[in-house]
Amino acid sequence: MVLRRITARTCVVFVVASAFSLLVVAYGWHKLTGSFHPSLIEVGDFSFSKTREIAMAPEDIVETRVALAQPYRYLGKGAHLFAFVSRDGRYVIKFVKRKEPWIRMFCRLLRDAVRFRGIYVDRTVLPRSVEGLSASAAFAYERLKPFTETLFLHFNPTEDLKVVLSVRSGIGRLFRLDLDRLQFIVQRRAVPVADYLLTLRKANCLSEAERAVSDLLALTERRARLGYRDKDPRLLRNFGFVDGRAVQWDIGGFGPDTPTNMDRYYYAEESRVMEETLRKWLIGHYPELLPFVKEAFCRLRKNQVFDGKGFTDTCSCDSIRTISLSPTSTK
Repeated sequence: MVLRRITARTCVVFVVASAFSLLVVAYGWHKLTGSFHPSLIEVGDFSFSKTREIAMAPEDIVETRVALAQPYRYLGKGAHLFAFVSRDGRYVIKFVKRKEPWIRMFCRLLRDAVRFRGIYVDRTVLPRSVEGLSASAAFAYERLKPFTETLFLHFNPTEDLKVVLSVRSGIGRLFRLDLDRLQFIVQRRAVPVADYLLTLRKANCLSEAERAVSDLLALTERRARLGYRDKDPRLLRNFGFVDGRAVQWDIGGFGPDTPTNMDRYYYAEESRVMEETLRKWLIGHYPELLPFVKEAFCRLRKNQVFDGKGFTDTCSCDSIRTISLSPTSTK
């Protein structure tokens, strides 16, 4: 009886340890691949009439053709998008994640763990999220194009692109994607805010860093005055700089609002999130900028519009405005 009890207990321990090991391996594979697979990209849908009405500018179409004439590699992912960077490091293409029912997602999660394909779980992708994303991207292209570096939106199936894009996953696996069928966004790539500010600090360009913060706040306030709120206004996570200009690369979180509601949401909520996250990072990386940031947000809440003016550049920082993007830097 004792032998049987020990054997049964040993079997239970063995099964639990095996299952745990399997999940650890699957999770590690998930981290390496970024959980990307072409089957997880949303296909075009004619129901997105908002983006179908948008006419892409001819010069944007030409530049997009140039951008898509080269291979891409996996860069990262967000709540709704997979991001890939071009070989020359100048462009980013973002594919919309495919939504799926909870039961189906749970079954595939177990299947992928068994097959070592990686785990894909995205609890923020709801049935109407792609429609909201397309509307947000349309606003970014129509009203904030110079501040989002958006070149091309593709949410509906087409037949005229005729582009098969070569992309590599996080582990280097090559996939060829027919872009006529898929939902994606093309943007110019920006230098992340953290990298930009750290470069300015190394160059001892405090006044240029102050101007950069002013430009970021001016961008967010302009968007709010146009009648749109941002559900994720964290500056370090979703903003960057292109040739010294502040831009927002995350264009999936815009929602309609009214300019009269700015006091209740933008000045009270968004500015608080922006300031808290930025000041927390500055304490450890750029403490010299903290006094200006505190003053800047105080002025922002007093309804003073920032336009990047009023600062005297006491150091030669022209070269900083054209920071190059290496293929290994973040998005």
